[in-house]
Amino acid sequence: MKQEMEMIQSYLDINKIRMGNRLNYNIEIPQNLSKIPFPPMLIQPLFENAVKHGIEPKIDGGTISLTISGIVSGDKDVIKIEIADTGIGFDANLPSGIGLGNVKNRLKALYPDKSFIIFEANKPSGSIVTIGVPYERDNSNNC
Repeated sequence: MKQEMEMIQSYLDINKIRMGNRLNYNIEIPQNLSKIPFPPMLIQPLFENAVKHGIEPKIDGGTISLTISGIVSGDKDVIKIEIADTGIGFDANLPSGIGLGNVKNRLKALYPDKSFIIFEANKPSGSIVTIGVPYERDNSNNC
C-alpha cells in the first residue's frame, strides 16, 4: 500500500505544479494499513479520472481526498478506500471509460466475489468512489 500511495502522491504533486491552486488534495491512511500488500496501479486510474474529468474542467478547481480504513465485519476484514472529489461530478448514464473498466476488471480478477466498487455523487459537487478489498489482518501489528 505504501508504494501505491507514494505513486499517487507523485501523480498529484505533478498535477499540482501544472494546475496550481486549482488542485488540492488530502491523503489519510493509518500507519498500520500502509504496510499491507496491495496490487499496484489499482486505484491510480481513479485519481486520474478525478483530476481529468472532475477537477480540471471546473473553473475554480477543487479538492481530492483519499481516506483508507480497515473494517472488521464478522470473520471478514476489508480495506475501504474512498476517493472523493469536489469537481464537476459525473453523469451516471454515461458508460465508464477504459480506466474505470480496467479497475472493475482487475478487482473481479484479483478478488472474485470479495470486492466492491461504488460510484456516487458527492454533495454539493463532485464524485465519490469507494472500493472494498479483503485483507489478512496481522495481529502483531494491530492491522
